[in-house]
Amino acid sequence: MKNIFEINFITMSILLFVLLLLFKHNIFYGYEGETYQAIEIFLSSGEIIQQRAGIISVLSHLPFAFLNIFAKINNAQYLALPFYTALTGSVFYVLTKNMFGDKRKAFYLSFILIFSTMLLPYSVFGMEHIFTFTALTAFTFLFLYSKNENKYSLLLGGIFAGMAIQAKAYGILFLIPLVIYLFLIKKSLNRSVLFRRRHSGMSPSEQDSAHFEMTKNKETLILFFTPILFFIILGLWYNFAQFGSIFSTNYNLSNELQPISLWIGITGILFSVGKGFFIYNPVTIISLFCFKDFLKKFKNEFIFIVIFALIFIPFNAGFSFWTDEVWGPRKLLILVPFALLPLGCYLERINKKKIILLASVFLIGFYFNFVGTIYSYGKQLTLFREVNLDSLQKMRYVPELNQIRINSLFLKSHLHKKYYGDSLQFSYEEKSWMRNLANKENIILSGGLVSLDDYDCPDAIFFK
Repeated sequence: MKNIFEINFITMSILLFVLLLLFKHNIFYGYEGETYQAIEIFLSSGEIIQQRAGIISVLSHLPFAFLNIFAKINNAQYLALPFYTALTGSVFYVLTKNMFGDKRKAFYLSFILIFSTMLLPYSVFGMEHIFTFTALTAFTFLFLYSKNENKYSLLLGGIFAGMAIQAKAYGILFLIPLVIYLFLIKKSLNRSVLFRRRHSGMSPSEQDSAHFEMTKNKETLILFFTPILFFIILGLWYNFAQFGSIFSTNYNLSNELQPISLWIGITGILFSVGKGFFIYNPVTIISLFCFKDFLKKFKNEFIFIVIFALIFIPFNAGFSFWTDEVWGPRKLLILVPFALLPLGCYLERINKKKIILLASVFLIGFYFNFVGTIYSYGKQLTLFREVNLDSLQKMRYVPELNQIRINSLFLKSHLHKKYYGDSLQFSYEEKSWMRNLANKENIILSGGLVSLDDYDCPDAIFFK
């Protein structure tokens, strides 16, 4: 049993990938289908077609499109989503192993990340997985650079940061805290190097110290920003190839860029019963209480997480369309691995009570995201349309209409049909309130009774 924790990056990737295959759907959701189609058409005819995703998201499908088209491996294209999710878990394993110096702890944290948070359903739905993978990898390489001062770690950090920018339209927001983090690292490294030089008998003058620091900083900026500039140019060229203009895109933001109260958005995207970040990632609640200990040991990393959250959450929460019908708060998926990092401090002085608490919350998180993984997120919205419940307000704030509750009802109905031969029914009514005081009838405003026979069959191929 002990040897299981001696695994490396590749072994961890394979292990997570095989486990995630149990949940594969063999169908694309959201705009993932058109993203794959873009690379498939390019391989077949060389034509670049218009679509919404960034060039890195399109290119991420390249090896799997090749397997499907040229190697004739059926459904190979659907391997992309679990593959990159598995890589995300493995990168997180590398990060936490180097951060906390414990392979066992890193192993546990990686499994918690993949199987007890929103990363599990998004291994099926896609859309945010490439941004999450590339951003986390960029941060990981910069963290490794802070430890080994290896220029290749710095260069790879810049490469993946450039890829993150071209994975999502708002990927540029990630660059702000990442650059701040890089300067914090350089400040710490320069202080450490100069300290070692002064205590090695060299005693450099202030002029030598300033020249040394300036030279190292220049090398750092060139190594980090050169690949970022390359990917920016690549993205602009891709826009020109699609639309004839480097500033044109195919992404219509008119439905999303409608500002509302920032307070409503922030409280909703973090705490609402329908789309709250902490509802769909309950293990992050434990992690939240560990940030004080995390600050003491990893000040630079703490500053990065806080700045990223302060930029990214209000940016998404400030618009009326701060979420959609997809599972949980989709656009906050990128924050999940960073929010989990302080959990490593929780595992340092572990005892029986801590184990029981963490195991309980892990199982709750696994169940919540399990029922979100085995069903298409579109089934909830289709059901609600039948009974006029398909409003964002109801989906966000009414507990009975919460995605976790609805998908649990689907699973319960499926098991009931399997063992008793018939499906359950969805029942909900929203009545007017106190109209009788105005001599009017208390009518039913929305809702109804619907058989779940057309909804309760799981979409994951494991259940078929």
